[in-house]
Amino acid sequence: MALNIDPPASTFDSVKGSLNKHTIVNTTDKRHAFKIKCSNNLFYRVSSVYGFVDPNGKKPIDVHRLPGGLPGADRFVVQWAEVPAEESDPKAPFLAQAQSGEVVFNVTANPAAATTTAAPPAAEEKKE
Repeated sequence: MALNIDPPASTFDSVKGSLNKHTIVNTTDKRHAFKIKCSNNLFYRVSSVYGFVDPNGKKPIDVHRLPGGLPGADRFVVQWAEVPAEESDPKAPFLAQAQSGEVVFNVTANPAAATTTAAPPAAEEKKE
């Protein structure tokens, strides 16, 4: 696989939102363009949707989970295409449908309250 993700998975706070850092790692001696897609664009943002990773290089990316929404699993797909050193537009290979591979990393959103004890329900007021 030309590109890998480190770490390959992460967990986010679905109540408060949170930020996790990942790294795209190029395991080849070729330059690659990448494109990041997400299964839930409503609650996730990524620092670089398109970019380049130099030969045997690394590209840090920030994945931000916005507060709210239901807990659960989502995934990011990092697509890549080998590009020449003179390529300046990271979108170009994907517009030309030159994608040569992809890697998936899974994310999970859990409520922070899941680790705390919930307060008992308030007593009902009786009306006579």
